[in-house]
Amino acid sequence: MAGIELGSVSKVYQGGVTALKPTTLTIPEGGLTVLVGPSGCGKSTLLRIIAGLEEPTSGTVTIAGRDVTQIEPADRDIAMVFQNYALYPHMSVYDNMAYGLKNRGTARSDIALRVNEAAKMLGIEALLQRKPRALSGGQRQRVAMGRAIVRRPKAFLFDEPLSNLDAKLRGEMRVEIRTLQQRLGVTSVYVTHDQLEAMTMADHLVVMRDGVIVQQGPPGHVYDEPDNVFVAGFLGAPPINLLPGTLAEDGTLHLDCGPHVTLPVHPPLQTGSKVTLGIRAEAIGIAAPAGSLTATVELIEELGPSRLLHLRFGTAKIIAMAPREPALRPGETLAIQLDTAALKLFDPETGRACR
Repeated sequence: MAGIELGSVSKVYQGGVTALKPTTLTIPEGGLTVLVGPSGCGKSTLLRIIAGLEEPTSGTVTIAGRDVTQIEPADRDIAMVFQNYALYPHMSVYDNMAYGLKNRGTARSDIALRVNEAAKMLGIEALLQRKPRALSGGQRQRVAMGRAIVRRPKAFLFDEPLSNLDAKLRGEMRVEIRTLQQRLGVTSVYVTHDQLEAMTMADHLVVMRDGVIVQQGPPGHVYDEPDNVFVAGFLGAPPINLLPGTLAEDGTLHLDCGPHVTLPVHPPLQTGSKVTLGIRAEAIGIAAPAGSLTATVELIEELGPSRLLHLRFGTAKIIAMAPREPALRPGETLAIQLDTAALKLFDPETGRACR
């Protein structure tokens, strides 16, 4: 078993600054768990506690069934890939990848076998004699990954490894890391603030805010069934549309943005309850001219295969995702349909989902 268990782990710095509130988390064996959230939410602190680079104020860390809470980082049998690569500039690629193995007294023949095997896997065989200064950012990241792979650890830890790369290279490296992780089958924990990166890479998604886990699960489920307004708004591009309203006696929802806009919903709420309606851009359809709801086009963002329509909906502004056809222009009035099966209702006071 090579899973990771965190038992009521917390971190409070001097001065009473709480970076991580008591957190219990099971990281599944063999999968890729992504910790995602805004800057300062505690995700990197959690990763560093797993690595042993931060000592928890309370709680326990277990890796592969072994309590490593008081164990030094070098003895935890984990490998970490950092944002800044952390390569030795005076060493060749080969020596950077071999350095950790040499320190452990690994036989020279075994080192050569592991380094060459990892280099082939990463497509950097031709770079083994170069120095880091002669490499591109993407190549340096591959070297950093190769240095982790050769150790054959029980777990990989990635701390925002792609944040220094341009958008195109980030996309390519996302695929490479995901493919490698699936091929190696090593338990991996990946930290990012990029929700697209998190959604596309994770087997298990953990959303954090203010030092606590606010939701976790398969990425598709977390996206489709957010537990609160924060998760609904953080995941997804463009952000979810949020519209305030009131539940009427006939079971419909009267939206504040328009006096005649009602939607058939049946939440377990009392008549007159204030709610916040959440609907994603892809759940807003461009309806036939006879549609009962209308909106006015204010701005069009072309995405290639689709486009984002910024719409004036009553007194509110919403964003819809639409196909490239039919042709539309700013100022045009559209009939729209809201997919009632995709509506999310939230308590405006607590932010929690109404289910």
